[in-house]
This record gives sequence, structure tokens and C-alpha cells, in this order.
Amino acid sequence: MVVPEGSKVSLHCEATGSPAPNITWRREDGQDITLSNGQKVQSIDGPNFNISKVTRVHMGFYLCIAINGVPPSVIPPMISVQNQLVGAHEGQQLTLECHSEAYPKSINYWTRDKDEIVPQGGKYEPILLDNAYKVHMKLTINSVSASDFGSYKCVSRNALGDTDGTIKVYRECN
Repeated sequence: MVVPEGSKVSLHCEATGSPAPNITWRREDGQDITLSNGQKVQSIDGPNFNISKVTRVHMGFYLCIAINGVPPSVIPPMISVQNQLVGAHEGQQLTLECHSEAYPKSINYWTRDKDEIVPQGGKYEPILLDNAYKVHMKLTINSVSASDFGSYKCVSRNALGDTDGTIKVYRECN
């Protein structure tokens, strides 16, 4: 929509689903939305979004987001890694973490430097905590030794594709 400064704008969004979805408005650029009273908010709930007096701060793209708690029908695997570089001392216990989203459900595993799958049991304890289409992957290394320094990959794979995230474990100096 293109409107002159000072005019009123009403945006409306409808969505259906079972269960019925909740609708939220957000700016596409992630910035706060400035309300008519000058207050700034991250989002506005409900199907209607009104701006009583448009100014230049309102310019931009807005997203109408409908969520009903049911995961999307298909999601190719996506992985996020919060800490891509982790320091450790020999002898300490270390846990590496990745977050994956995929639907249909993905196969998730850890690999080492030359794409060798990290064995389960003994020194390494992989743990998967899954919730619908989200998976929290953890790999605990009991008593880090010199051979444990290097790169690890968390891998997520389903029928739509595969992806991975890399974590480098380095020797921390005292």
C-alpha cells in the first residue's frame, strides 16, 4: 500500500486452520512497530492492524503470521549452532549442542573430521531431545583427550535433503 503521510491505514489478515490460528503482525526487518502514542512494540496480535497517523517510521514491509501449533506439512532440514568454536581442557567433560528443524522427522547424528560417524557409548554420549519437528542434539565427550580436539558436525537428514552444522573444539590454554 502507498499512502500519504498523516493518513490512516488499516491492514487486515485472515487465516483458517484446525485448530484456529492466532494472527500476529511483525515488521519484516525485525524492527519495533511504532504505535500512534509513540510506544514501540515487537508485534501486534489480532487480524487487524491500524495506524491512525502514518509517518515515515511506518514505511516498510509487514508480515501477517498465522500460527496454530501444528507444524508445517514439510520442512527441509535446518540446523543452528550457537557456539561454533568451543575451548576445552584435557580431562574435562564437554557437551556440544545443535538445534535442528525438519518435517518429516529427520535422522540426526554426529560426525568427526573425515565424516566418520561418532560412535555411541563409552567416551561419547549423543543425546537427542525431540519435540514435533524440532530436535535438540547434544554430544557429551567424557574426559576430553588430545585426540578429541578438531571438528565435529551435527547432521540432520530427511527425504527433502540434508544439512549440517560445524563445531570446532580447540585446546584451551591455562
